[in-house]
Amino acid sequence: MKNKNLIRGIIMLVIGIIWLGLAIYFYIAKDTTREKLEGISFVLKDDYYIRKVIQDETTYEEIVHPIDNEFIRMTNIEGEKEVYSYNYEKDTFTYLYYFEDELIMKLIYGYESNKVIEDKNNLYEDLEEDIAALRTYFEDLLEENKIEKDEL
Repeated sequence: MKNKNLIRGIIMLVIGIIWLGLAIYFYIAKDTTREKLEGISFVLKDDYYIRKVIQDETTYEEIVHPIDNEFIRMTNIEGEKEVYSYNYEKDTFTYLYYFEDELIMKLIYGYESNKVIEDKNNLYEDLEEDIAALRTYFEDLLEENKIEKDEL
């Protein structure tokens, strides 16, 4: 009886040590990812990372949202808001256009299936380059900074 209790105790101790090791590993990995993202000007805000980027005289807000597995680039100029989103888990692109906070246009594209999922405004041809560019931009950003998607 004593041997069974001793064995159970040892097993519980080993399981506890394994869980503690995993917790420490994932804590350190997330901390390292945060440092890498902060190294390229992303700032942790609530549960996502955000930064401002100026490209071709346009200011973009870029967001890495680990919980939703999304990379988002958006502009907001005088009541017009354009949102370009890449969901790196589902491998989809979403474009949203708002005017005065009202959704006017929407496009969803699946990279893996190479198909338009939703496009009521016939935007695909106009956004075809943006669709390819956003995923490449995000993947290059991660690669250049040695960040894996599964780290996010």
